[in-house]
Amino acid sequence: MNDSATPLAQEASDYYQRLLRPVFAGRKFLLTGEIAVLLGKLSRTLIGLDAERPFLLAGYQGTGPIPGPQDGELRMLGAEGTDILSVHRHHQQTLDNLTPELRHDIDAWDPDRTGRCILTSAVAVSRSVAGRQPYGARLVTWAELEDKVRIDAFWDAVGVRRAPSRVVAADYTAVRTAADALNSSHGTVWAADAREGTNGGGLGLRWVRPGDDGRESFAYLSGISDRVRVMPFLEGIPVRDGDDYREARSGEEPDGTFSFGPAPQGGFVRFNLKGERVAPGPSAAPEVVRAFRLADRLLGTEFGDPETARIVRPL
Repeated sequence: MNDSATPLAQEASDYYQRLLRPVFAGRKFLLTGEIAVLLGKLSRTLIGLDAERPFLLAGYQGTGPIPGPQDGELRMLGAEGTDILSVHRHHQQTLDNLTPELRHDIDAWDPDRTGRCILTSAVAVSRSVAGRQPYGARLVTWAELEDKVRIDAFWDAVGVRRAPSRVVAADYTAVRTAADALNSSHGTVWAADAREGTNGGGLGLRWVRPGDDGRESFAYLSGISDRVRVMPFLEGIPVRDGDDYREARSGEEPDGTFSFGPAPQGGFVRFNLKGERVAPGPSAAPEVVRAFRLADRLLGTEFGDPETARIVRPL
């Protein structure tokens, strides 16, 4: 904690450190992620909880001081790409094909092979790295729900009402026909499948406005997918109002809330730019509360441990 921390915040920090120290003390962790600077911060946190000095596999440095020897055994893998998603995919491919020299270094750091791997990327799928099993990773079945062309089956199983949509082959005529049938006054939204891996950052998504034939959008999406999900563009911006959801008033700026969906740790929750994950509050629209409860129940009974799936407090 820094000097400006309030006594209450310091008390909370001390409390959680006491809870976490027995979990991490004396354990070895192989940390993977695109940005070395962020791995260094996590490494220092783990060392502060009495974990062994970690091994860091980073894609590139990032902005800030690079982790020093006291922070862990650092190796830079040289992840490359034209955007953050392609950098992530290149990094994951590199992790799956580590050089013999790097594997030797990891084995020298962890000769008993008791270390566990922490995948820090938000879109990484659970996997072992250099023979070290993942720790705290989301289930593959949960990650699969992020495929835009598969999510409708989940909503059908849950029984949640939603806007109409169609999933069609990545063929321009098929996509254009679906868009014409579903077009709203604000156009349609086209989303790629996960053929190339999980999409993120809106990179597999295109808003095709009225009057746009969508050829440019289709050219991009067809290069990364086999199927495309089409739905009407829905007007409205979710913003925070206590713990609830409401439509933004005219001229009002959103506070950072940007999506509402299943979390890696379980539960059906809201995400915002502050990294908070919270359940809908008592005055939320009834259909939002119902969707939350139904989705959480299915995630808990079909995709993981029921108690874990109900963790929706800020993490």
